Amino acid sequence: MTAQSPIAWRRLAYKVAGMPQRENHYDFRSWSHLGEPEETEDNVRAYLLKSNGHVVGYLAAHDTGHHRPWDLVDESPLGDADDTLRPRIDLIWVAANYRRQGVGAMLVQALADDFGPRR
Repeated sequence: MTAQSPIAWRRLAYKVAGMPQRENHYDFRSWSHLGEPEETEDNVRAYLLKSNGHVVGYLAAHDTGHHRPWDLVDESPLGDADDTLRPRIDLIWVAANYRRQGVGAMLVQALADDFGPRR
């Protein structure tokens, strides 16, 4: 869903965003688009995964062209800036009973499959 999705979907994303906020003691929710539908410059969006009638996974993301590659293995310094537009994950959360079952991977795959020109 995006900041332009129907309010019922955006309210659900806001409610689900409260789960990782409470669990990890964040100051604010990662989804806040409850006002009028709006187009965001960075294509803010959320992905929800439902199982057995409950949302068990949540991913918040936006697109950005601000990147610097680095090699975690060699601990190399930051590389040259890269302005290629790519999705950036803001937060990913999986309900405790569903962790280590591939839910996070499914959410990341949904983001990858969905990425492309704005619709």
